[in-house]
Amino acid sequence: MSARLLAPILLGSILIAPPAVAGQAAADPDATAAAATKQDLLNGYRRYHSVCNHCHGPDGLGSSFGPSLVQTPPDPAGFRAAVRDGARGQSGVMKGFAENADVMQHLDAILAYVEARSTGKLGRGRPR
Repeated sequence: MSARLLAPILLGSILIAPPAVAGQAAADPDATAAAATKQDLLNGYRRYHSVCNHCHGPDGLGSSFGPSLVQTPPDPAGFRAAVRDGARGQSGVMKGFAENADVMQHLDAILAYVEARSTGKLGRGRPR
């Protein structure tokens, strides 16, 4: 299957699969954002708003060229792959962040923040 056909599948899987825990890699895909610490969520919020907000909108709600990341819980493996390698979807193309140490070092915290938003654990705005 070509990369062009896989990208929409990857983006779709980000939005419909179960959540994971900040700080845990794909080794425990059944874990939830409920185990994320307040510091994980704050770090995820900060990184999200410094890098992701421009396209995916305030608090992950989406924009005209970046889909909502909170409509449904993201698939942890798909989320990590899309952030690392980039993705192409119906609304645009996302560059990969594999070379951005600030994003990659805090990827699990960003994921925990997005998951907490999508499951209703966090409302809009800065986590308290």
